Amino acid sequence: MRILKSYRAKRFLGFVIANSQSIRWATQGRILARSIRKFRKPGMTALDVGCGGGSYAIENHLRFGIKTTLCDYSEELLDLASRQVAEAGMISNAAFALCGAEELPFADGAFDVIQCMEVLEHLPHPERALAEFHRVARKGAHLLISVPHPPEWFRNEGHVVEGYRAAEISKLLTGAGWRVSHVEYCMLIVSRCVIALHHWIRIPLPLNPLVALENLIPRSLRSWLLPYDIVVCAEKIGADGAAPADGLPDAVAGLYEAGSGSNPASQRDTRVSSEKVV
Repeated sequence: MRILKSYRAKRFLGFVIANSQSIRWATQGRILARSIRKFRKPGMTALDVGCGGGSYAIENHLRFGIKTTLCDYSEELLDLASRQVAEAGMISNAAFALCGAEELPFADGAFDVIQCMEVLEHLPHPERALAEFHRVARKGAHLLISVPHPPEWFRNEGHVVEGYRAAEISKLLTGAGWRVSHVEYCMLIVSRCVIALHHWIRIPLPLNPLVALENLIPRSLRSWLLPYDIVVCAEKIGADGAAPADGLPDAVAGLYEAGSGSNPASQRDTRVSSEKVV
């Protein structure tokens, strides 16, 4: 499948030039691709929540013919994702939705895999988003998320929290009806230093080959090397629809009417096309 030059050039330069995005491609992106490869199958459907420019959806789902819905609360980012998917020649399998993570306009049990990268730390109620992911996931569906890992060297005004430790994010996931299968640390001390250098001098440098060497470090050692990020893979517990109310924190259980098994957002008339939300 042909990828047009603009997208190909961006990905190619990302193997060499280090900035905040390409460092994630070289580290976090490898973990995401390896994890999804284990359960990718024909006919599955995928949802990318907080899709940004759509690179992860293109590389892990669309290029394999997986029907994928990309959603983001930012119209600007969603437009960027739409352009990049079109440039990659993969628009026929893509749909786009302008929405936030805490209220998804999709039916119960609609997706086999959900990915949500670098979103939860921006949300005042991440447990609501995790409950929504559970609602729109099919039985046995997989969830992949990434969040920053404390400490945060540079304050990010968009973050509600500076990050999550493995025990903290695992507790949130379990409370929302997900079974955590594994946690991996990434963007270690070298990545942190390169990000700090880029923060100070504001010039992309050809340091990504150095950053990529962290992929050779045994996983058992990574938690000791000041990780900047963690990737968590989880599986849905229970049937299609909402998680059982007694398995959720009180704040999340209150989102669902007793016995309804669905979020009111799923009842709205929201039409999603391959171009934009109508």
